[in-house]
Amino acid sequence: MTRDTPDDENRTSTNMNRRTALGALGASLLATGTGFGIGGAGATDGSARELGEFRVTGTIVTRATIRPTAVTITKRKTSSELKERYGKSEVVEERTIERPDPEADDLPEKAKREERRDWDALYATGDEWETLFETQQETLMFTDDGVSADASYPSYVPKYYHAQDSGGYELKGPVNLLSNSTANANDLAVEIDSEGGILWNTWPVEYGRHMYIDGEWIENEASVASGPFGVLGRTHGRIWTGPYSNYGIVGAHIDDSAPHEATSYLDAEQEITGMMNGNSDYYDADNGEHPSTGNSLLDHNGDVSLI
Repeated sequence: MTRDTPDDENRTSTNMNRRTALGALGASLLATGTGFGIGGAGATDGSARELGEFRVTGTIVTRATIRPTAVTITKRKTSSELKERYGKSEVVEERTIERPDPEADDLPEKAKREERRDWDALYATGDEWETLFETQQETLMFTDDGVSADASYPSYVPKYYHAQDSGGYELKGPVNLLSNSTANANDLAVEIDSEGGILWNTWPVEYGRHMYIDGEWIENEASVASGPFGVLGRTHGRIWTGPYSNYGIVGAHIDDSAPHEATSYLDAEQEITGMMNGNSDYYDADNGEHPSTGNSLLDHNGDVSLI
């Protein structure tokens, strides 16, 4: 079912599709970087790093400012580990989304919301993640070929996606769905949306997320959700075109109320699998626990649904 050494023609085609999709979506929060760009303490020298060294603890404050024409969401993350490693105690993720039809969306005309949470994450620069991926792929990025479930998880498909901000990349959620029907992210979004009903759409307001695929940091190329803003919560899936045009990759979760944090991965996985073409099979990706703390990733079970 899978092949680990695809031909160069498929590789070139897939990379061109990614570049085209990313251009249509617009620029990322930042140009894809390889570090903080501030020098100073803790700068990486490109040597191999242990996964435990990436852990940070601190506080994350999320603010949503809702205006009649746009919504601005800012995530401000602070940690003493950031200061020790990089000489910078704070990183910021921010995005402004236009409201083309405010009368029809599910947001109030004006509002401000703020949420403060503990931050316990794996965080590093792009270079540091890439070094880890190349030296310890089975630890985090890809699964071993030896795992067993109903089918063997393809070794070149990522297990997790990341959030990019003003300094680096934070590990976020697991890959929990793969599509056999199409590898194209946009086609897969349309497939799911067509089964979702009147409120489902392929243009939800969201934070962009990145995945390290075939040596590149790729922002999700398409998305689906059960509401454009999901002010009271929603089911949400970010979609990537898979490596070598073999699979569509989905990170699905349930959002809480705006400004949105994931509350369940497994519930969304089960809901969206019923909206995809094909019969369910399973891969064991061993991605059900936080790679650093060992805590469960919400209610995710470590299996990837193959549809």
